[in-house]
Amino acid sequence: MLVYQGSGVASYTWQLVQNLVKYDKKNYYKYLYSSLRRPTDFYDLKLLNSSNSRVYDFRFPPKFIKYVWNKKHILPVNLLIGNCDYFFSSDFLRPPYAKNTKGITTIHDLT
Repeated sequence: MLVYQGSGVASYTWQLVQNLVKYDKKNYYKYLYSSLRRPTDFYDLKLLNSSNSRVYDFRFPPKFIKYVWNKKHILPVNLLIGNCDYFFSSDFLRPPYAKNTKGITTIHDLT
């Protein structure tokens, strides 16, 4: 959702991930980003790479991701980023994940 700069969801998500890295030094964070054509004025994801976090950047087209995750429910996210205890999704696009991973999704509105 970060690609949609200026939207409420993108602003919320960007503030959340920046502050997790800044204030929580106890946990390790993995950020998954995928876009075939990244906008030139996009958030600087390099800011999220630190001693307690890493950005996993893929060049999958959005249609491909929606198809494999929302339609076919294949390609667990753990194959892309490794093991994780929790996977947070900021929107309706929620990948399958390993049985030992718990999912968290923010519902921003009910429209």
